[in-house]
Amino acid sequence: RAIALWPSSDAYTVLGRLYLLRARSTSAEEFYTKAHEAFSQADALNPKSAQIRNLIAFTSYAKDVRFHQPQLNASHIALLYKESLEIRPTWQAYAGLGLMQLRQGDVQSAVFNYNKSLEIAQNLEALRGLGLSLLAQGKYDEATHHFESLSKEYPGDLKVLRGLGLSLRMSGNLSASKEVFERTIRIDENYVPGYLNLMYIHFKQDNSAYAQVM
Repeated sequence: RAIALWPSSDAYTVLGRLYLLRARSTSAEEFYTKAHEAFSQADALNPKSAQIRNLIAFTSYAKDVRFHQPQLNASHIALLYKESLEIRPTWQAYAGLGLMQLRQGDVQSAVFNYNKSLEIAQNLEALRGLGLSLLAQGKYDEATHHFESLSKEYPGDLKVLRGLGLSLRMSGNLSASKEVFERTIRIDENYVPGYLNLMYIHFKQDNSAYAQVM
């Protein structure tokens, strides 16, 4: 009704945020689509808003990841973040760009942009990203130390714990990794990555035990 009375960029932005909240609570793809459409309308009315461009990029990424769509276009989303940075540098855009570059395998550029994000403001997105960058480079011990430090500061953050669990698992410390992933499902019994990693660890441990017997 507000948009019908006053079709403004702010009104479309609020509508997009409401759709995004609905999408997260219901996991319905249509609400991600509606959020993207609302943010696009806001962008058309206010093309100089870095915040709106960030929201479009984030919504595209969240939808693609949530529904495991193979057409995830990291370069397209990275372009949206770059356009946002041209309008106004924000920590959100640098962190988002870093994530897209990490998904494309450009670890050096990702690290650069995560650090640029942290220069503007301390934020968990960039800190987690730096840990994932260490993992991508095979620096498992450094990644473990990084995520252990983060887990002390953010003990309930599932993405931090996932990073810690992966670091331990990839360094061969399956028992410690198992404890971390068990902790994730105690925090959220519906946390799928926790169960998937526990299944993988049990499989590896069972195979190892079988090899010792043989």
